[in-house]
Amino acid sequence: MDTNNERRREQRLRYHWPVWFAEDFNEALSQGQMVDVSSTAAAFTCRKDEHYPYVGQHLTARFSVPRFRPGEAFDMANFTRSGHICRVDDINQFSRRVAVQFVKPLPFKPGEQADSESETQERLAAVSHELKTPLASISAYSEMLVDGEVDDEQTRKEFYSVIQSQAKRLNRLIEDILNTSRIESGLIKVEKEPVSLTILIEEQLQMIRSYAKEKNIEIIGQKPIVFDQVYADKDMISQVIVNLLSNAVKYTPCGGSIKIETEVDEIAGLARVSVTDTGVGIPEDEIEHVFDKFYRVGANKKQAEGTGLGLNLVKQIIEKAHDGRVFVTSKPGVGSTFGFELPLATAEVVKA
Repeated sequence: MDTNNERRREQRLRYHWPVWFAEDFNEALSQGQMVDVSSTAAAFTCRKDEHYPYVGQHLTARFSVPRFRPGEAFDMANFTRSGHICRVDDINQFSRRVAVQFVKPLPFKPGEQADSESETQERLAAVSHELKTPLASISAYSEMLVDGEVDDEQTRKEFYSVIQSQAKRLNRLIEDILNTSRIESGLIKVEKEPVSLTILIEEQLQMIRSYAKEKNIEIIGQKPIVFDQVYADKDMISQVIVNLLSNAVKYTPCGGSIKIETEVDEIAGLARVSVTDTGVGIPEDEIEHVFDKFYRVGANKKQAEGTGLGLNLVKQIIEKAHDGRVFVTSKPGVGSTFGFELPLATAEVVKA
């Protein structure tokens, strides 16, 4: 069989997603952006370097490919593939496009999945839109500053504030994307220690209260629990808590309320955190999908924008990185309760 002709005949999937690569994975990884992929090859863009990468060079790449199978949720399949560079094209003075031929093919043809094109493009378009929105604001406000269109100091400070807030928003979006990919592929290091859920919750409440105040939403905390320590990665669990709280604020109408509480089941050895809102709620037939990657409840898309990654990241952190459990209950027009369970830290771990 003529492999090159077969590869050219295969339909390629065009999409944009991070890719990490190196000649040796024990060295520092370089990052690029995937352009398209088939089962036997891929093309990505990366920063232009005088000597790297070059035609004929061997490299190993780690990347994710959109996958859609009838009757199952849309997902990203993670792969590590070695291969050789068969073509390099300079795009401009800063970047180049690199084509790689895999040594081992992918287990499916990304561009020829049944009903995949519209589904893939819809999901990736949502992510692209979320990334472009803060970028557009940063670009517009910075251009006005550079062009000298702002004369007074007060207006300049307002512009600086907008640029800063949009940059933070963009950073959060990118971190969600990268962290989800890192956890799934096993690249992220989980640094566990005894941590108090009450303390973590209070820290995140300080951050979320200003966001809730903009919508006149009441945030109801709780009294501290004597022993609520879990053996967990502090930063990861903080991310889980802030994701659940911000999600509740996002889908709760002005004047509503959000309650966060912790329960300890000493018999089962579990700590349970729940976030209850008076938001729009979720239809019964969609509840089972809310933690799926890129999934957004159809009836609520007009309520707020999003990538559909925040809740999936919550699930990855709790269930894959901490052997816990996530849960959700909801009623349209009444509200939702999202939460998670984690094993309590043992006395030996706390004393250590």
